[in-house]
Amino acid sequence: MYVAGSTCPDGSPTPPDVSKCTVDGLDQWAKAAPHNASVRFSGQTAVRITETQ
Repeated sequence: MYVAGSTCPDGSPTPPDVSKCTVDGLDQWAKAAPHNASVRFSGQTAVRITETQ
């Protein structure tokens, strides 16, 4: 998962210059506040989630 902010869904800071996070805590992150995201699918599986501003 790529995030637009400085915090990953699990609460950890994003890695420097990457903004790539694991999906740990994704459910709680999505429920906590509205987010705009682009999702790329392969069949029925999301293969890339990118938060947009």
